[in-house]
Amino acid sequence: ARLPDDWLIVANKILPASGRSFEIDFIAVGERAVFAIDAKSRRGRIHGSDVQWVYADGSSERSPLNKIDYVAKVLADRLRSSVPHLRDISGHTVFGCIVLDGTTERPILRDPRAADGVVLVADAVEALRQWDAR
Repeated sequence: ARLPDDWLIVANKILPASGRSFEIDFIAVGERAVFAIDAKSRRGRIHGSDVQWVYADGSSERSPLNKIDYVAKVLADRLRSSVPHLRDISGHTVFGCIVLDGTTERPILRDPRAADGVVLVADAVEALRQWDAR
């Protein structure tokens, strides 16, 4: 509700790619960029690296940043092939990001992508607006 009125938000889409498919929790279309967003509802402290994340309950998974980065690239390719104007834009048009909605603590991650690519839900709107402005 706090994003600009002219932004488009699409929820729960499946993106087919090379015989596989990927669920995208949210796609946010800003003024200058598109964001593929993966929402994670994990409580408590999160720590990890560019390879693996470990949660407060002791469970772990591969870094979701790897998946959302790949999904963002696939989505960008799909948009470039479908929207003629986007073919003329150099650089990234789609960015992947993880929004944490189950914790109030920033995760401790040894991954340089985490600085921009992982945000708490309370900070998500401002982070997306700033990212779009860049």
